[in-house]
Amino acid sequence: MAIEKIDRKIILRLLKDGRASVRDISRYTGLSPQLVSYKIRSFISRGIIRSFSIRTSPNLYGYYYAFVAIDNKVVDTIRISSWASCLERIEVVEIYSNTMEGLRRDIDHISSMSKEYYMSYIPPQRLYRRSPTVERFIRAIRSEPRSSFSRIAEISGLDRRTAVKIYKWLRRNNLVSVIPVIDIDKAGIKIVIVFTRRAERLLLPAGIDYEVLLYIRDVPYAFFITAFLDSYEAKRFISDIISQDRNADIMIIYDYGFKEIE
Repeated sequence: MAIEKIDRKIILRLLKDGRASVRDISRYTGLSPQLVSYKIRSFISRGIIRSFSIRTSPNLYGYYYAFVAIDNKVVDTIRISSWASCLERIEVVEIYSNTMEGLRRDIDHISSMSKEYYMSYIPPQRLYRRSPTVERFIRAIRSEPRSSFSRIAEISGLDRRTAVKIYKWLRRNNLVSVIPVIDIDKAGIKIVIVFTRRAERLLLPAGIDYEVLLYIRDVPYAFFITAFLDSYEAKRFISDIISQDRNADIMIIYDYGFKEIE
């Protein structure tokens, strides 16, 4: 049985920002900070929140990346940084490679495993060379994703001000996100992936309650992930998208996860 709507609002807020503070979630939901803190602990103990993970962009490690979807399992020989299994019997993976040529070869290899359905998207790329200081911060936040900046600074050996500055820079450039891994069935929420080739004409629906978790727009393409409180809101959203682009690729996630980039 799905959890109550107010609990699902907490889940959605955490999906938007896994480091959202208890006070921030309290303002968002109207619940007291003490009750929010209790509910989050309850979600973890009941397995609704399986863990808090770090999603790092392959660009931060100097890699090129792409999103690929096929109607089959993707072999482990391909380097994968995140994955999602969808109700449509589709596997969506974020893959990475040292070179653009290598990335395209991996995409071709994955596409050869598809039965009927295949989609790929290479977003705009900007490669970074992370410093030892940034690496220390990432290792610290990976070990304790929701800890305070004071605690992250203690673990990493950095001062608090530096830790805050690094995190803001990483978030601003979409290089690191703290994301809860949710048991979607237990939570009763819906998470939807959309890929369109008509980004210049497609508008995100208004008047529907949802959170945009990821949005990449590179006309004529757009790739985005949205989360909903329930099936009703998700269906309204999907119907609106289809009315604008009947050829859009739409996938409903039932499980997902992240892998540490090597």
